[in-house]
Amino acid sequence: MLKKEAIVQGEKFKQLAIDVFPLVSQIEDVLRKHDVHDMASLTVDVTTGYFTFSTHANQWEMTKVNNEYPVNLKYKYCEVLAL
Repeated sequence: MLKKEAIVQGEKFKQLAIDVFPLVSQIEDVLRKHDVHDMASLTVDVTTGYFTFSTHANQWEMTKVNNEYPVNLKYKYCEVLAL
């Protein structure tokens, strides 16, 4: 990537970050309101409508596969298998 292209992309990302940061702060406030003090993850694909949200304090996850499917809450069971 050329230096000029990197600078342009950096400026675009800077503007995106400026717009997203207040929303992240709002999410942090909601997490605190619900006594979530561990990590949380959010992944979004704006093209398909896919998203996943989870907290690292438990095994629950909220997902939506795409815009045609409803939001689902899932509990992930895992078991350690010593090989």
